[in-house]
Amino acid sequence: MKNIENIKIAGLVLMTISLPFSVSLKTAGIIIAAAALMIQLIRKENYVDISLISRGLILLFFSSLISTVFAHNVAKSFKGAMDVIKYVLVFFI
Repeated sequence: MKNIENIKIAGLVLMTISLPFSVSLKTAGIIIAAAALMIQLIRKENYVDISLISRGLILLFFSSLISTVFAHNVAKSFKGAMDVIKYVLVFFI
């Protein structure tokens, strides 16, 4: 539906506007856009294209998770992995 697409765009705009100012608003924008994408995927209104770039980003995502599991300082590594996940998620939205 058009309403879900508008909500997704509003979440991305909120994230883009709040990038230099607030981490919590940036996170809220990502969550809103990701939730709208999940609704679209469940309703089969949208699909994720698995291109070569997408495969590279999926590999980056999984390598960050694996490195977090085997890291010496897991808490610090988890923060870095969350940053990677946020950037990869924005690409797929």
